[in-house]
Amino acid sequence: MQRIAGKSLFAWLLLCPLLATAVEPDSTGRIVTPDGNAFIQTESPHAFASAFLDTDTYSAHYSLPVRPEHRGRSASVYLGGIHNGIWYLATPSGWQPWDGAVQAPTPLRQEVLQDTVNIQLFDRNYLPSGDLEIHLAYLVPGEPLVIGEHPLRFTIQPAGQDTLHRFRSAGALEDFLKQGLAKSASNRFYGTADFAEAAATDGVGSADLAGRVSTTNLQEEGVDEADIMKSDGEYLLMLRDCASSTCVVTYELDSVNALATESASKALSGPQRASGMYLVTERAGGDRLIVLGGNHSYQLWLDVWGWAGNTTQLEFFDATDPASLESLETLTIDGSLISSRRVGDTLYLLTRHTPYLEGYEPYAYDERSLADNVTQLSNTGLSDLLPAVMDANQRKRSLVSAERCFLPTSNLDSSINPTIISVTAIPLAEPTAFTSSCFVGESETLYMTPGSLYLATTQFQVANMGFDRLFYQPEHTTAVHKFTLQEEEVEYRGSGQVQGHLGWSEDKKPFRMGENGEFLNLVTSVGVTWDGSSSTMLTVLRESPTDNRLEQVARVEGIGKPGEQLYAARFLGDRAYLVTFLLTDPLYVLDLSDQENPLIVGELEIDGYSDYLHPVSDTLLLGIGKDAVADQSSLDFNGARGAWYQGVKLSLFDVGDPVNPVELDALVLGKRGTQSGVLFDHQALAFLPASDAAPARLAIPVDLHDTVPVHPWFDAAEPSAFYDYTHTGLYSFEITEQAINQVGLIFGSEPGYGGFQGYFGDRSVLVDDVVFYLHGGQVSASHWGESP
Repeated sequence: MQRIAGKSLFAWLLLCPLLATAVEPDSTGRIVTPDGNAFIQTESPHAFASAFLDTDTYSAHYSLPVRPEHRGRSASVYLGGIHNGIWYLATPSGWQPWDGAVQAPTPLRQEVLQDTVNIQLFDRNYLPSGDLEIHLAYLVPGEPLVIGEHPLRFTIQPAGQDTLHRFRSAGALEDFLKQGLAKSASNRFYGTADFAEAAATDGVGSADLAGRVSTTNLQEEGVDEADIMKSDGEYLLMLRDCASSTCVVTYELDSVNALATESASKALSGPQRASGMYLVTERAGGDRLIVLGGNHSYQLWLDVWGWAGNTTQLEFFDATDPASLESLETLTIDGSLISSRRVGDTLYLLTRHTPYLEGYEPYAYDERSLADNVTQLSNTGLSDLLPAVMDANQRKRSLVSAERCFLPTSNLDSSINPTIISVTAIPLAEPTAFTSSCFVGESETLYMTPGSLYLATTQFQVANMGFDRLFYQPEHTTAVHKFTLQEEEVEYRGSGQVQGHLGWSEDKKPFRMGENGEFLNLVTSVGVTWDGSSSTMLTVLRESPTDNRLEQVARVEGIGKPGEQLYAARFLGDRAYLVTFLLTDPLYVLDLSDQENPLIVGELEIDGYSDYLHPVSDTLLLGIGKDAVADQSSLDFNGARGAWYQGVKLSLFDVGDPVNPVELDALVLGKRGTQSGVLFDHQALAFLPASDAAPARLAIPVDLHDTVPVHPWFDAAEPSAFYDYTHTGLYSFEITEQAINQVGLIFGSEPGYGGFQGYFGDRSVLVDDVVFYLHGGQVSASHWGESP
């Protein structure tokens, strides 16, 4: 017991630690202080993990031993508590805020002391969410204040926020997965009720790059992304179909004579079709090429069983000699690849796995099938339910362990989805020495910085309609989980929830997030377009200092005019650039220098819209999208746009003065129907920043529609008129301080995106004064500025 002299309780406030880490409840839903003198328990412990929620009811008791010399004497009893950092004192009229300044605070009661002072703190009460710490003390006149040595500390979490919780045990994880499998098999909807940057390229601000080679266009500097083509300037490695699998094809590049010569082809070890790769050069152990492939699901997040039985396959090559690749290791991982990133010498994978059991009936409608499923589940162990990984020597082991698995708050008591999301860190030096964490639920997108990893999932409100149809309500929320990168593994830090969704484009979802110091910025879409209620919202989150929460610290609502949708977002340091669109293209500039008070400081309206924003320099921003003709009667895109989009548009913005952004120049390619891969895949863009010898350079693939149709009903005066296909080619541009100039064109070998291109389109790489263009599985080249 602590003894504090004097009647003032101010010393109590100073000596008591403010909100030390709370203890998690045990399997019975109970927390007991180390000395056993105080406890709190929930009336209904949760089934799979230990947690206190604001929807639970609680009973708590505190017993403070009385010193022998104080027994039989009259004393004042004081009960104090801290809730989210604010002190309160219990009085006969209730809990009152207290700042420690009152010299003689009102005691809870007077009593003649016996062996202990006993307080029934709660009796089946609801408690508010937050961190709580409760202290009990008594004061005998003329004696020092006596305080219990161990305060009762606990955290009440909001039930409506999906924080992640560790499974209580391996058995709890097994029970959860089995329950989810059983419910999914008997659910005729086959799923759950929930649907599931400083510089942007490795070149912005780095004009002294050796060899002047454009690299994969990245969202965050220092965070590499997989692509179907990689180059170091001397060699170009690409993926192409070969027989029953995929080959890595090597081209030697001649940047003097503008030649690309195919020099080697290496088939992957397995029958997988690859989707992307990483090339890591200038590392101590030799260059590495990592190819990612396997079976990938195109199913909706709602369809649990569409994600079963898939695998992700990785092959690691020694690429010190790119013309003679040597396979070093392969890993085959249960689950579909959602996304991947590389930071330094570690590869990070995000995969989704639904347990697959041979003979288990996923769509069991009759009683016999359901009974057979129950029997099979009873004979199945946890190792059969968790995703496994197999190496090149056919050694197989679990990808994850129960100790490193989490579940969201919404599933503490009921499993309606057995989906397992795994985050795996793989060291390139020893791929089999991977570490993984997992959570059960869903995650649809990955955003990474060199030190943090964020997973986000939009949660849709679903209602059942007639004829067994589902209807998605417009009220969406997005759950975000943060992990930090700790020595080749990931550590869970906290979860938050924001209003709105991240849009429908897989490529653009990560761009709606941006980390700035300790803060995470997210822009989400709220409302719906067809009734004019759609708008854009910026939410700022930060790690809570006391528990696993990403707390909301600021929000900017109502960005954009009524009915506008968010088309492009880019976070660059202390600024955010947002493009919304319905009739015109408003570019908004947000000041994030004070993250607790973000502000819209600039706005610019032009015709058309931008789908992608690219930093050219500290003061120049490039927008790539579509030109548009405003038309209130437009039915284009189901009436969502309010305008007819036209050709591909490049806009150059001066954002040096954030209050007054200016469109310096604009260039439109083709007519209505023209497309570019950059509009849905940012890696289709190749970029070199300005140097002392040359302005900034840019290359993008374009499917040009500029041919007048021969149809008699075609009317060029109508903005809704589509033009016929003209050609596919790689367009090159130079960007000065004032203008965008088209300087070159390489024609594609055939219309569209011929040959195997994975999930991407055409690619290019800029090496010195030469452009190398990958199209249709072949590489062509030209000197910079040349056109046929």
